[in-house]
Amino acid sequence: MDKRLGADGVEPDFFTSLDYVDHPGWRRRARLPGPEIQRHPSTGDEVRHFVRMLRGSLRAKVVLLQAHTGRFQPDLLVAVVLGLLPARRRPAVVLMGAMWQRDPGWRGIVQQALVRRADRAVTLYAVQSSEELESFPATWKIPADKTRICLYFATTHLSEAGPWAQDCRHVFSGGDSHRDYDTLLEVATHLPDRPFVLATSLLDGRRDLPPNVTAGRVTPAEYDDLMRSSAAVVIPMAGGLTRAAGQQTYLNAMLFERPTIVSDSLGVRDHIRDGITGYVVDGSVDAYVRALRAVLDDRRAEEVRRMCRTAADDVRKRFSFTAHTDRLLEIIDEAAATATA
Repeated sequence: MDKRLGADGVEPDFFTSLDYVDHPGWRRRARLPGPEIQRHPSTGDEVRHFVRMLRGSLRAKVVLLQAHTGRFQPDLLVAVVLGLLPARRRPAVVLMGAMWQRDPGWRGIVQQALVRRADRAVTLYAVQSSEELESFPATWKIPADKTRICLYFATTHLSEAGPWAQDCRHVFSGGDSHRDYDTLLEVATHLPDRPFVLATSLLDGRRDLPPNVTAGRVTPAEYDDLMRSSAAVVIPMAGGLTRAAGQQTYLNAMLFERPTIVSDSLGVRDHIRDGITGYVVDGSVDAYVRALRAVLDDRRAEEVRRMCRTAADDVRKRFSFTAHTDRLLEIIDEAAATATA
């Protein structure tokens, strides 16, 4: 029997709030509790989401939970409650997404206790980088044989990607998750004639920005427009991470055929081939400056243009929504088969 099939020889349905209905297999099999929780939910929204997910999970045989569903992690709390039940009453559970960065001190102790409790219910974890296959179980003290890799995808629709342009001026960076903008601000002082546009809330209230730097919050449409019209995209990830972050921005930048420079953190080398589809740097000021000067050098324009086209082709082939969703369905089916066995 195909390992992806249930005990009755058919693909099992599963319960989730993840709305991937643009994928035919997902649309056919996923059972949704209602509208997906918004990106910045209120406390009431999170409570209602928790109740809906718990009720649906108690009636399901297979459940997909998301690691990031709000400030209070309602999906994780659902797994904690399911872990209190006898094994025969629990569904098969897959926990997926951008897993957590453990906080220091007492908060980290509480977080680890919650993850350990939830682990009783979790059949498999779907992490977003190959390095997390080791770092995730080591950080949270859970069995390593439960982790599976499910790389992220470019979220920009392929038809929106534009050709490489030579008249762009500004360097773009954006995002709020685990970014090191202090280093990038210093980089900007070494390239005073080049405008830097940083789409982030992390610099709100900063009065010490270099004169060539503009920073602030933007709408999603403005974010994409600023990226698409940039001369280069730099994603300065913070050091010491035990989870992948930033993939959405740098994959979309590559799809837009922008020269893309990212500091070497978890997941980056799963998505970027250094010197071929982008630049992976060590996160120092000197490394960023060297990479920027290389991609902004008019004498290397054709070489950079080829790299950008190669990057866009690579993203289309390896990091599409379909490829990501197909892989996630494989993990869901494996969890269902494991639970049945």
